[in-house]
Amino acid sequence: MLMRMSLIGDSQTPQSLINTPSLHPIISQLWCMAVTSKDNDFLTEADKVMGSKEQGAFQEHMSYVVQACLDVDRPAFASTLIHVAGGIRAMASITSKYLRNIRYLYRKKVVSGQSIDDTTSCDSVFGVPRWQIMLINCFGNCANLLFVTSQQNCALREAYIDRNLVAIVIYTLRDLCQLSQTLKHDDFAKHVKKAFEDALGYIALLMGGPVDDLVAVICQALRARFLPTILQAHTCIPGADTAECLNALLITALRSYLTFDKVLRIAGSELEADEKSLDAIAQRDTDLLQAWNLFKKDVRRFLDLRSQIPAASIFFDRQCAAVHNSDEWHPQWDLFQCARCTVARYCSRQCQNIDWDQGHRMACKYLKAAIGPNTSRYIRRSLFLLAKIEDAEIQSHREFISQLSVTAQAEYPEFQDRLVLEIDPVAEAPTDKFKFKPVSNYLHIFPEASERPWQVASKWRQSTGLHSLSLPPVIRIHEGYEITNRPNLLFSPSTALRMAFKEHGLDAIVNDNASSVYYTGSSQ
Repeated sequence: MLMRMSLIGDSQTPQSLINTPSLHPIISQLWCMAVTSKDNDFLTEADKVMGSKEQGAFQEHMSYVVQACLDVDRPAFASTLIHVAGGIRAMASITSKYLRNIRYLYRKKVVSGQSIDDTTSCDSVFGVPRWQIMLINCFGNCANLLFVTSQQNCALREAYIDRNLVAIVIYTLRDLCQLSQTLKHDDFAKHVKKAFEDALGYIALLMGGPVDDLVAVICQALRARFLPTILQAHTCIPGADTAECLNALLITALRSYLTFDKVLRIAGSELEADEKSLDAIAQRDTDLLQAWNLFKKDVRRFLDLRSQIPAASIFFDRQCAAVHNSDEWHPQWDLFQCARCTVARYCSRQCQNIDWDQGHRMACKYLKAAIGPNTSRYIRRSLFLLAKIEDAEIQSHREFISQLSVTAQAEYPEFQDRLVLEIDPVAEAPTDKFKFKPVSNYLHIFPEASERPWQVASKWRQSTGLHSLSLPPVIRIHEGYEITNRPNLLFSPSTALRMAFKEHGLDAIVNDNASSVYYTGSSQ
């Protein structure tokens, strides 16, 4: 009965399941039972009632019923589902088990020796084994559940991430890419397309949305072989123009996180391992190939800059900042950090006091501004990389920046010597990469919200021979391609590091430990 009702209309139809809240607790209980029950006799009988000889038919049918109740604009059913499941953590656990069951059934069929192309079973549709169709449908319904409930409940979204569901979705997607190649009938191709688009949509939602620890999500996805999976998924979706654009958008979104040192290292390792095979897949679509080539270009460029960081860098060896600013060189491992800037580290209170008198008194607030208001540990660990990127961008586009400065001075005549260069490291065209704006647009970077910190930093740059710009630049860090209108703007990392550390190493040319452009040695 519930299956028949799930096929009736949509949210505008009075008889549809979404408009029958009295049934929502029953549906939630049945779905939880289908996923979590350990009573094999019960599950076997339930599968028979569904009219299928395949294990998991009851779970598949209940996934359809649950999907019919989901609506982004109507969170009532999701609230009921969470309540019946036993709370946020329990709901995340059940959803995790749901995905793991799909992978288990897939592996049971394939590892047991049954061919993926086996069509001899009497329980088949148009020559396609019923279990293959069932897994595709269950996966698509689960991906849709993740997508909708993640938008409706932020706590549940974070619980999914804590349960490592991003990686499980990618693993399952890669497994089912093999199945999709056998579903050649037009009706089933639509199911494959929808399932894969829902899965990619969930990943895109996280990459572009307000996630608490976005960089950790990106790293989780990359470690689950996100790059080969997303390219392989493109080849398995027949006639999916929308999905092809989504794949290219995901690659483009991932490129915006390469300025984070941890993401860059993992992406470099993945690219080094599978570059040739990934190139062959990407060449099948023009948009995807363009996004892929830009991604590879930035990975190579940023890794090359990272390889120039000296092995004796304060960030590699975790030097005591006071020792680092003297003629002595003694690595220290038991360090505590400055509570204000969270960048400088010290082995003792005495060293902190010494460094405060040596110059950290002035540099502290600039280091704080260079890692942003959220004091992200990923930005802090990427500060040296960001400084190298900043210097390289200014050096390689010196003539264009000079011309842009003249244009900006004509546009803002009252801010002749008070213009700040904003740098977007992942933008492709110079016109998108560089912008001059009045310093008044960036006063919020410092707590006092005045021009004085900029004037002090400008005088310091002039005293050290950095005459390329009248005021220090700012660098844009992307935290999701949906929110580029509210970027994270950082004060010049290069200026801050040069002010804070005498032996900063920013002018080093080569790191002897970098054997190739794909050098991914740890900086921690």
